[in-house]
Amino acid sequence: MLSSRQKAVIILACKQLGISDDDRHAMQQEITGTASLTHMDNAGFEALARHLHDRGARIRINLPPPAGSEQDPQLRLIFALWADLEPTGYYEPRYRWRALRRFISKRFGVEHWRFLDNEAKHKVIEAIKAIKKRRAQSA
Repeated sequence: MLSSRQKAVIILACKQLGISDDDRHAMQQEITGTASLTHMDNAGFEALARHLHDRGARIRINLPPPAGSEQDPQLRLIFALWADLEPTGYYEPRYRWRALRRFISKRFGVEHWRFLDNEAKHKVIEAIKAIKKRRAQSA
């Protein structure tokens, strides 16, 4: 079930793009399998928000990296390692990708993972492995 903020994001993004309520319901049904924002889950929200963002909506939300858009194996490894930290309680799951961006920014001084060079990517991978190792030892 979506929060009221998530519902508002979808509705405002549709208004930005000039999408009517009927068209929004049809688009929701096609993308998420439900025409109602009330019955949509978080995965459906992410898919719909990414679709609206790709169509040009100016929304700032915490979306995961696009599936398949990152061809760099080092970035894929970073995403996989970061996703593996979730069961250890390292961050709140709904803020997973925001936490990764903040980690990279704070620890390496780079605003976003897109701007990492190969050496920095390697350092991020090793840092996440070290966090995972520390979490495993303390458990």
